[in-house]
Amino acid sequence: MDDRTTDGTRDQNSADVVELTGRLLCADLTEASTVRQHLPEHIALTRAEPGCFRFEVEPTEDPLVWTVVEQFVDRAAFDAHQARVRTSRWLEATAGIARDYVISTRDSLDEVSAVTPSPMLRRLRASDAPAVHAAFGSADDMARQGDVTTLAEAERYVARLLEEDSPHEPWAITEGEELIGLIARRTSAAGSGTG
Repeated sequence: MDDRTTDGTRDQNSADVVELTGRLLCADLTEASTVRQHLPEHIALTRAEPGCFRFEVEPTEDPLVWTVVEQFVDRAAFDAHQARVRTSRWLEATAGIARDYVISTRDSLDEVSAVTPSPMLRRLRASDAPAVHAAFGSADDMARQGDVTTLAEAERYVARLLEEDSPHEPWAITEGEELIGLIARRTSAAGSGTG
């Protein structure tokens, strides 16, 4: 932990402080390995930024999930951090890893009793089958995706999407922990010369 004041006129309790809290959500152990490989440099560079009060990325009991806590002296420092990250090796390596976070300021914390997470995109997982089954029953327009009326059918549907030779790259749209939709990007056949 590296909590520190970087500006003698401001402290961590100032209303100007911008805080990001949330999680990195890896889809598999390969993504988790990527996080472990690139995280030390990302932490060091971020903590060296002049407006950074606090930057912690810690593993949880789940080997695929990390908690994230960031505090910056003000919006300008936070925006400068975000600009640096957009061109970093960290983002280049981890752009496909799902992130679930909330950004707030000290003065807004007293006014917010619950935060609704923004929808995010992550790779579909085999464990999503129950949510896929529920999604198929939730809207009539899901019928165009196929006929999934039982949990067993949902498990088979998800398994087909996740097969190595599937022509689709399946993604889950989630809001917090809830799966709210699916998309599948068609992939080109190996060696077909199409991109």
